Amino acid sequence: MSQPVLKLNNGAEMMQIGLGTWKGSEKECEEMVYNAIKVGYRHIDTASIYGNETEVGIGIKHAIEDGLVTREELFVVTKLWNDRHGDVAVAFDESLQRLGLDYVDLYLVHWPVAWEKGTNLVDESISLEETWSEMEKLVEQKLVRSIGVSNYNDAEIEDMINYAKIKPVVNQVEVHPYFNNFKLQKTCQKYGIFLVAYSALMPLSTSYKFIEWKDITIDPVVVEVAQKHKVSPQQVLLRWNCDVGNGVITKSSKIERLQQNFDILKFSLDNDDIEKLNQLSGKRYRNPHDFKLPVEQWFFNDE
Repeated sequence: MSQPVLKLNNGAEMMQIGLGTWKGSEKECEEMVYNAIKVGYRHIDTASIYGNETEVGIGIKHAIEDGLVTREELFVVTKLWNDRHGDVAVAFDESLQRLGLDYVDLYLVHWPVAWEKGTNLVDESISLEETWSEMEKLVEQKLVRSIGVSNYNDAEIEDMINYAKIKPVVNQVEVHPYFNNFKLQKTCQKYGIFLVAYSALMPLSTSYKFIEWKDITIDPVVVEVAQKHKVSPQQVLLRWNCDVGNGVITKSSKIERLQQNFDILKFSLDNDDIEKLNQLSGKRYRNPHDFKLPVEQWFFNDE
């Protein structure tokens, strides 16, 4: 099954639906990546902080060896962690070696903050402009096809446009109908930057141990739209991101769920569905810009 692609501002193409690998560990991650490629996924998303780049690379290697896909057909993404802003080239090379690849398709600045190496203490001596300059060098050396950011807000996007020689192609952030991020989407669209949604199923998840849930019932609006299209609420939430123009990252270790997530290509939401979902009010679960808080407090329930 073919899938829609997003034409990036540098001319590259990125498949709209990606496989996320956060919390995917060791053998599970190898199998998940392999099975996802078998289902049809071509956009694979990982990060150095996930601790599974090696396993992602092994899954990719096995899929290529078995003739499921060629390297050129894949769009592989990894990310620079906060405490490596001071040695971008070295951090990237380590990721590349773990992945077992000659290049990656997209390298992201994971968060708009530099930490002192090996700590979570803010290093104010390293600016985001300096970090981005080092990211640009990776493109010039043809080690990376595209570069982008993650968790940047409107002001940070506007600021970087003033210093970037190479514009970011995406901004990977939390997006779902309960936190639609339309203002940020509009800012990014001015510069040809796509939002790529993570936590797209957050309203249905109870896997975040730092969140105290008072209500995990599925919103009746989501249920209504799902019943209309004879699909699951999860598929509705994923499809919503596609239909409002974002890329979307989704994850499962179960091949049947991987298939269900990929099957959102089989239907679309109409304008009425999208308008109903756009009107949802809910909770935003991350606090990505208060870096003085301990990491565990980056997750919260916004009443």
